[in-house]
Amino acid sequence: MLVIREKQINSVVKERQTQFKKKVNTYIQKEHRNLIDKMSQTEIDVQIHSGIKKALSYDISSETGIVSFILLTFIAGLDFDINPHYGWAQKILTNDHYSENEKIEKLIHSI
Repeated sequence: MLVIREKQINSVVKERQTQFKKKVNTYIQKEHRNLIDKMSQTEIDVQIHSGIKKALSYDISSETGIVSFILLTFIAGLDFDINPHYGWAQKILTNDHYSENEKIEKLIHSI
């Protein structure tokens, strides 16, 4: 019987997260360079990492949804979701009646 230890699972999860962050970084570098022109690689990495965590906290978990959320952080600011200037964002993100896609669409149309 094959037994997978928690440490092995955590290792695989961590590797997948690292690969996803690299994929997002490459995409942003190629397709949205204008959003990151004045940022250091460290700042970009921090924003991607934070964007992933925030997206997941709002039940946005698909790759497309997470990437869209991260792009919104580059457009509107890392903390747009809690910024009083974008008070509507928090209402959208915490609305349990909206699907992930509806949340992203409403955010995009509101910015």
